[in-house]
Formats: sequence, structure tokens, C-alpha cells
Amino acid sequence: MNTKDYRRRLDTFISCLPEEEREEAISFYTETIADRMDEGATETEAVASIASPEEAAMAILSAKISEMGGPNERTLEDTLILEGLVDAYDELASDDVSAEKSRGFLERLKDRHLSPLEWVAIILTSPLWLSLLVTAAALALALVIVVFAIYLVAWTLIGCVWVVGGAFVVSSPCALLFALWGMQIGNGPYALVNAGYTLFLFGAGVWILRGAYALTRAFLVWQRKNIVIKVEGFGRSRRAKGINIDAEREEPADAQGAAPSLESQPDSVETAEQHAEESASQRTWQMLFKVCLFLLAGGIACVLVAFIASGFDWRIFITSLYTEGNVYLGGMLVATPERLLFSPYWFLGR
Repeated sequence: MNTKDYRRRLDTFISCLPEEEREEAISFYTETIADRMDEGATETEAVASIASPEEAAMAILSAKISEMGGPNERTLEDTLILEGLVDAYDELASDDVSAEKSRGFLERLKDRHLSPLEWVAIILTSPLWLSLLVTAAALALALVIVVFAIYLVAWTLIGCVWVVGGAFVVSSPCALLFALWGMQIGNGPYALVNAGYTLFLFGAGVWILRGAYALTRAFLVWQRKNIVIKVEGFGRSRRAKGINIDAEREEPADAQGAAPSLESQPDSVETAEQHAEESASQRTWQMLFKVCLFLLAGGIACVLVAFIASGFDWRIFITSLYTEGNVYLGGMLVATPERLLFSPYWFLGR
């Protein structure tokens, strides 16, 4: 109910009063609604926070009847007015009682307008409905925990994709170091295998990171669209300060519908420059992903070629930096491991 409806209903209920008194009473309640709106409440909340039009009318009529005085103090005109006031009051009271009875049990319980018998029934059945209420609360809490766990699992899986992609990219220099050691000891297939590992790890890692970014962005968009948290406090919902979309859609124009002025042209130039920069950045990233795709394919090719060149010797895939005090790279014993560049033995030998 808004202020206009409230004013109209209240005026109908107290129509038996003189016009000046009606306006005075209606102004009191409408000003109260306006004060509540100034405090931050919406119009609907402000109207709901005060007495209903029926309750306000009964209070106004009751006060007017009390002011009429005793029978000896009233004139004939006052007596006729009093009869009209009493009839209006009785009609409102009967309507209020019937409306109260027609209201549902939960609505009357919320407003605490129950009969004594209903209160006794609530107290006697409290063990039953309290146990049901506790069970429902436990189920709701369990559901919240399950949903939150699923939410954490989703973010954990996305984080694992980020970790795998980052590990691939970071480990590619290590594979390049093994390729360097293979060339130092003259084991060509082993060096080629690790060179292939380097290309494959870097190319695959970049593509995995791209997928992780896409997953993160898609999940955040889904979360923003589907998860809404409403915070309420002090009996009033805390509304976020939004933007007037209709106002944004309105474009300034003069009375004759002329084109935008020259003042708006610099903004258009800046916007065009931003679009050009974004397009150039997108092209750069697309080129990087294409190069990484070729690196990935090249790495697989290098591994296959090295395996064939070794006579299908599976030992070229094995690296052992310490086996019974010896170092083996691709099945070949390294006699002087301290010569391997940047190896642990190289640092110890220095």
C-alpha cells in the first residue's frame, strides 16, 4: 500500500467527521509516513510501520466520541453526529474482527494476534514443533555446508589447473638443462628428447594457463549472475546504491534533435584508441598461443624422432643423478659428472 491508497482508505473510514478534522487527522498520518521515508525506509515499509487505515480510523473516532461529553452537555446536532460516529466505529470494529478471523494462522502468529486457546495449544504442542523446527534447521545447515563444500571444490579444481599450467611452464627450463647435459656427454637422442620436453612443457603450459583463465572467468560470471547475498539488519533491507540504467540510456540532445556537439568528440577518439589497443593486445596473445601450439607439436615430434634414432631404446627417457654413486643420463654412464654445467656436482667441484 502506498501513501495515496492509505490516504484514500482513511478518508473513507472517517467520512462522518467534518472536513477540517478529516484533513487534520489524515495530514498527521501522512506526515508520519513521510518522516519514516526520510529516515531511509521505502514507501511500502513506511506505510506498514504505522497503524493501518482501519486502526487509525478507530482511534480517531474513539477520541472524537470521548470529546463529545455527557448527554446533558450535547445539543441535538451533537447527538446526531455522535450516533453517526458510533455507527461508523461499530462498523469498523466488526470489519476488523472479521478480517482478523479471516487471516491465516501464520499471519496472526507473526503479529501476535492469537486467541488464548491458540496460545495454549502452541505451548502444549511445543515438544513436537520444536523438534521439527530443530530438524529442519539441521537439514538447512547441512545443505548450506554441502553447497559451500561444492563451491570450495570448484575453486580447488580451478586452482589445480593453474598450478599444473604454471608447473609446466616453470619446469621447461629444467628440461632444457638436461638437453644441455646430453649434448655435453654426446648422447644426441637424450638431448633431443629433453629438447622436445622443453618445447612441449612450455607450449602445453601456456595453453593450460589459458584454459585456467577461461575457467576462472566463466565461474566468476556464473557466480555473479546466480549467487545473490541479501543482507538485512534492523528490520530494514540494506539496499545497494545502484545506477539508474534508464538515465544512462538517455542521450543528451537539443530541442531540435541536433547531433552531439564537438565536445564529445575527444571522448570518441579516446574510445577508438582504447579499442585499437585492446585489438592489438588480443592479436598479440593470439599469436603467442599459435606459436605455443607449434611448440607443443614440435616437442612431440622431437621426442618421437629421438626415440626412433636411438633404436627404440627406452633408456633415453631415464635420468638418474645418483645411482650407487654414479650418474646416468639416457642410459649412458657419466664418468665426470662435475663437468655437467650447473649440476650439483659442478657446484661441488668448484
